[in-house]
Amino acid sequence: MNTNLQYIKLEQSHVTPEQLKQIVSVEQADGIENAYSIEQIKNIYIEKETNVNFVCIDSSSNQIIAHIATNPLSKRRNGSIFVINLVVSPEYRRLGIAQNLLFTAAQHYATLGTTLPISITVDKDNLPAINLYKKVGFEIVEPICSADEDDEQYILVSSLENLHNKMKSLNNSKTK
Repeated sequence: MNTNLQYIKLEQSHVTPEQLKQIVSVEQADGIENAYSIEQIKNIYIEKETNVNFVCIDSSSNQIIAHIATNPLSKRRNGSIFVINLVVSPEYRRLGIAQNLLFTAAQHYATLGTTLPISITVDKDNLPAINLYKKVGFEIVEPICSADEDDEQYILVSSLENLHNKMKSLNNSKTK
């Protein structure tokens, strides 16, 4: 497995049609029945100017293999930075890519001086994702009750400081 991975921020004004196709390809490779369409990805990555998005690129193939989309102005989760979507191509899972994308996004917001918590929703039966989020400092909280909430999902929240501390701790344990 190639370890030449690059994590980059995608600027809305510079997202190419090819990058959109690659992001959709990652979505579809995940095998989930409600994967985002090209139009939905276009909306998230280009048209929603407040969203901040990062991708992981395998530099040996110049292919996007994972992505994270965040909304720093989400009213949906009590004003937190909301992770809209986080997907890693199946053949690249368990390499720390999702963790690194979360840390990259958290570091971006911390650099801006943001103190908002970061939140994410996850299907209750997605134990690998739940375990990952807990490992990097997220905690399951009570869902916000509203008509559009999905009772098949958990809401997880973490402070940016907690994510940063977990990142340092995990990196220190790798170097020992």
